Amino acid sequence: MKTIKNSKDIATLEVGDAVIFGDLKYKVHHEDGYFLSTLDVRNDKIFTNLNISKKDFVKNLGINTLPINWDFPEVCSLEALTAIVSALFKEYEKQNELPKTWEEFCERNPLKKGEYLICSFSDISEVGCNRGTYRDVVEDRNYITSKQEAKAFIALMQLRQLRKCYVGDWKPNDKQQYYGIVPNINGLDIIPYNLTNRSMSFPTRELAKKFLTNF
Repeated sequence: MKTIKNSKDIATLEVGDAVIFGDLKYKVHHEDGYFLSTLDVRNDKIFTNLNISKKDFVKNLGINTLPINWDFPEVCSLEALTAIVSALFKEYEKQNELPKTWEEFCERNPLKKGEYLICSFSDISEVGCNRGTYRDVVEDRNYITSKQEAKAFIALMQLRQLRKCYVGDWKPNDKQQYYGIVPNINGLDIIPYNLTNRSMSFPTRELAKKFLTNF
């Protein structure tokens, strides 16, 4: 018996082998045919997690399944099961690979319930049921992962405008000490810096204190 955790590990499967997709653990099982099962119940959670159709996925591989309607497709040979598992690993790794561009992120991360849109008049709206799941690389840049984070983005935009009003054309540099408003265990504090730029940085402690008091 062996444990397969990625597409590089896979060879022809054997009964009893462990197959692991992240936190989903399966074993190769045999009854009339061969399929993957969990320790407690048979399920197709891997297909649900990957948001793919079990039936279409196997059909596109050109593999015939047995008529028994297990949640994981049952096939006649270990070679056929190996092909399904290998393809599943490739899809799993593709979907779980960290994106290198915004376009890759949009392609791999469809819109889902619980995301929020910052729209006109600074309104915050949840993703609608008729919106669909396609994420547009241009038009959907103002979707946020939660309502709380959307509120935080709006607040930060306001604070940055207010800060600009306070500091004018001043910009921090490594030849001058400046002061940043930063979070600490008790709330917020004013800390001197001369190397690290902060989103809430000011040329003097007095100006930073005035900003913190007002906002």
